[in-house]
Formats: sequence, C-alpha cells, structure tokens
Amino acid sequence: MIEWRKNVGDAVTEGETLLEVTTDKVDVEIPSPATGVLATISAGPGAAVEVGQLLGEITPGGASAPAAAAPGGAGSNGSPAPDEPATLVPIQLPDMESVTEGTVVEWKKAVGEAVAQDEIIVEVSTDKVDLEVPSPAAGTLAEISVPNGETFEVANPLGQVAAGAAPAAGAPAPAPAAAPATAMGTGTGTQAPPPVRDVAASPIARRVAFEKGVDLAGVTGTGPGGLIRRADVENAGTGGGLPDPAPPAGEELVKLTGPAAALADYMDESRSIPTATTFRTISVQMLDAERKRLNEALAVAGGGKLSFTHIIAWAIVRAVQRTPGMATAFARVDGKPHKVPRDTVDLGIAVDVERKDGSRSLLVPVIR
Repeated sequence: MIEWRKNVGDAVTEGETLLEVTTDKVDVEIPSPATGVLATISAGPGAAVEVGQLLGEITPGGASAPAAAAPGGAGSNGSPAPDEPATLVPIQLPDMESVTEGTVVEWKKAVGEAVAQDEIIVEVSTDKVDLEVPSPAAGTLAEISVPNGETFEVANPLGQVAAGAAPAAGAPAPAPAAAPATAMGTGTGTQAPPPVRDVAASPIARRVAFEKGVDLAGVTGTGPGGLIRRADVENAGTGGGLPDPAPPAGEELVKLTGPAAALADYMDESRSIPTATTFRTISVQMLDAERKRLNEALAVAGGGKLSFTHIIAWAIVRAVQRTPGMATAFARVDGKPHKVPRDTVDLGIAVDVERKDGSRSLLVPVIR
C-alpha cells in the first residue's frame, strides 16, 4: 500500500521522504535518491506493488523535464557532457520501523561497472528481512562504502552511483574499492575473511538459528567469504541442533504435564512465527465509564460482571472481523514462507483456574 507525500512536478531534495509504503512486516518511508523534480509516479496511492517494482522517477538538478541535447552539452544518450561532473546518488536503505542495522551479503556489481536504474546491485540482511537493494539511478557504481560481510547502520549509505556516467571506452573497470581482499589483503593475493563478531552469519540467519536451536559453528555458509545465510541454517536441518542444557547441579527437576506442558510447547512454537508489534496510548477514562454502565445494566438484568479483559477481548474480535488480514496464519512449506488466510476468528484467553487439590494453574480456552 502506497501513500505519496509529493505530486508530479513538485521539487524534492535528496533524503526528503517521497512516499510511505506499508508491507506485512514494516512501514517504510522512502527518501528521494536525488535533488530535483518528481517527474513520474508509476504506482499511484493505494496501489499494491511487488518489491523491486518501479515506483516513480526523478529528474535530477531541478529541471522539470530532461534537457534536450545541445552542442557541448549532454549527448543524445542522456549522459553528462565530458566536462560536467556526474551526480553522485547514495545507495541507501529506506527507513524501516525497528530495524537499525544490517549486514551486506553480496555486492552484485563492482566499482566502475555500469548499472541500470532499479537494477539489483547489492543484497543485504537484517534481523527482520532479507533485501535486494536496487540502484537509485542509471550510471556507474562509483563507490562501495560497506564491503561484503560487514555490518552497517541503516541510516548510513552503502555506496554511491554516478548518475548518467558510463565506463570509459577501452578502459578496464576499477577493482571494488571496498572488497575485503583489497582492504584486508596480506600482500600475497589471499582474501582475508570478512570481520565478524564470532561466526560469519547474517542477522536473520542468527535469529533463525536461535529459533531452531542450530549451532552456527556446524553450518557451512554459501555467501561471500563463507557468510552463513538464512537458507544455510534452514538446510542444516536438526542435525546441527544444540543439545539440551544440563540442569544446574543439585536442583530438583519437576516434569511438566497436562495443561502446563501444552502451554510451554505452544509458547515455544510461537517463537517461530514472524510478528510485528505496534503500540497506541489511549485514555482508559471512557473504557472505565463504559464498563460501569454495562455492569449496572447487568446487575439490573439479574447478575454478571464484566472486567476490562472482557471489553478488550471483544474489541480485539471486532478489530479482526473488520481487518481480516489479522487472522492470517503462517506456515513453512519446503522451507518457503507461506501465509494461510482464514475466514474465522478464534480467541484464546488465559484463565486462572483452581484444581481439585487446591493448586492453581493457567488454562487457555479457545472461543471459536
């Protein structure tokens, strides 16, 4: 879902938020890759788009339309004249809610190579999602600021594209300036491993390994420099799982049975389900007044009492009915993520119950 902050013909500055995109994971504010004028909008407000699809185009430099070729000016192919410096456009991830850093998995292009606008030039991984980052402009990859395997903050650019520039005819493309082999070479041509904290793994691979109990030390990475990707962890299966930790010496072990064991299993399984959390702060004054009114009516009708939990639970049910996507489930089939649309809403509420022996436990009845 898309919401544009600018209209065609509006002036924009580099880094200014152009549009907001809502996904099933995060809300993303996409900044302008250059200073100029918004020339076209390819995906209108409210449209659903695929990742990598062209959203719009910007005319750099503030002109409302591409300038016509003139003697001594830009050539017929739109490249800058030889005496005009190319515009450097930063390669940057959009702002993503709760995502602060990522790891460069692999650069698809080397410094000096020609790139097309929206061509995938680098793959990055965060603890929430893996991303293929497109080129913000057509031209030449001018700089790689974050080499393969290194971690970066989302606010910092990954590199720069020289917009409109092209490799010189007959000249070899320069070597990647930030490649680990150049930056950390020993002088013998042997490529040094990328800097890592312990095991070279992407953030999302670490999270999946934690959820599945996979020891990363036993996983072979297929990424650059042996970087472990998410697929490597998933393909490792359960054979590389960590052993169950031994209980502390001298402490008593009590086996969980019945509802307690089931609840523990469900809580453990829930960690494998991707979730996003949002918070809203509201006044409970109206809620408290409504609860008192309802309880007074129930007392007149012959009994019963509502708690805040009852009212909030009913509000959740109504919200899911109005927003069916909230009832969508998640499953993995052959290692691939799938969503499972559902037409029904099931509500589970933990209830404190007393057993026959006087002990208490939590029971979670499911209301269909």
